[in-house]
Amino acid sequence: MIALARYAEANTVTRAMLSDLLSTSDYDALIRTSTLAEAWNYLRKTAYAPVLFDHPSDGPAPLEHAIRTACALRFKRSIARLHGRARPVAQLLLSRWDLDNLEFALRHWHGNDRQAGHIKALPSFADAISYEGILNAGSLGEVLAAVQDTPYADPIALSASEYKQKQSIFFVEIALEKDYYRRLLLATSKLWGPDARDGLAALGAEIDALNLSWLGRLLQSKQVESGELSSVLIPGPSPLTRRLTHKSASPSDLQQLHTDFAGRFLPVQRDTDTEIQRLGMLEDAVRAMAVEYAQRALGRYPFRISTVFACYVLLRAEMKNLCTVLAGKSAGYSEHEFHSRLLMVRRS
Repeated sequence: MIALARYAEANTVTRAMLSDLLSTSDYDALIRTSTLAEAWNYLRKTAYAPVLFDHPSDGPAPLEHAIRTACALRFKRSIARLHGRARPVAQLLLSRWDLDNLEFALRHWHGNDRQAGHIKALPSFADAISYEGILNAGSLGEVLAAVQDTPYADPIALSASEYKQKQSIFFVEIALEKDYYRRLLLATSKLWGPDARDGLAALGAEIDALNLSWLGRLLQSKQVESGELSSVLIPGPSPLTRRLTHKSASPSDLQQLHTDFAGRFLPVQRDTDTEIQRLGMLEDAVRAMAVEYAQRALGRYPFRISTVFACYVLLRAEMKNLCTVLAGKSAGYSEHEFHSRLLMVRRS
């Protein structure tokens, strides 16, 4: 009865909302549009219509932020009536969108882009953040003042020395991400039983994909020494991330890592693939598995946290897809490029 009270209303709202996820035919129609404006107008005929503004602006960035906001608002609506110990976990999941927006603002601040109107206008969902205050900050200390009443102040303060030394905002983002997932994993583990198991499984896949993405970025940019790779990745519960974050892990282990894990998911491995290509393929496989796990979770006993995590995973996947569509329309992607980058969330 406790679980029924905790999840009943949220489960009803969530399942109704997920029926509005875009289908394969929607993505096909988006890909066939000729321009960014046409793609945007198509979206305004879907379930996104009530929250999308009328006319596309110059460039995809403001449009992408509008899509991100729309997905966050849908998730916020799905968890509005959660009760009990599940609610803090759901609020932390919602704050993932706040963290996204904070990182966008920090990149603009670091790049001395003080006039980014779409960044100043970003909303907050779980934590009140002054994005205008961040953009107007003259130093990292002033950035700290703008987030002093949020959970993000401590990780930014702890990363200040490394930021000053390396002059890369990436290390501030690393600190923020590691702190966020530490808090979220801890809160999820306190659910106990099947709820904790389901939540940790979903988070493990998300952390795997993030770590693989970061690892590819780090190898390409050479921002850290090979011996530092494991220390900048996010600790997580999955076997893959435990391998990646082991203190003795190094780039020379990536071939074996790819063999051990990608061999389970990918039918073809070519000797000519580079380390970064292998990481990208493995990341794609992990993200696809996360979506499949979320879809299966919706068919199980409904009065558990798994419905909340499934909603989170599927909305985040759709958000990434739509941002890819908008960016691709601006960049002139071919139909093949679109299909290779999109992850189908709903196939009907």
